[in-house]
Amino acid sequence: MEKYIIQVDTEGNPIISYSADQPIDADTYGCTITLTIHPIDGIADDFVRNVYIVSKQSDDGYKVDADRETKIQEFLTTINQ
Repeated sequence: MEKYIIQVDTEGNPIISYSADQPIDADTYGCTITLTIHPIDGIADDFVRNVYIVSKQSDDGYKVDADRETKIQEFLTTINQ
């Protein structure tokens, strides 16, 4: 059973922000994804966590988006264990 979900705004959109992509070297760049987490049991206040992901310059936008979504889901799976 989920204990934590990504908080949504008044229109139901997930509260997720992405930093500007930062070059690491000629082949890779990184992005910090900031998630607002909502404990569904009400035992604690909402909190923010950052997830960092590295992408390759050669990746197309679909791959980058899929990798970022996977990283978010992995994070949620981990905190809900």
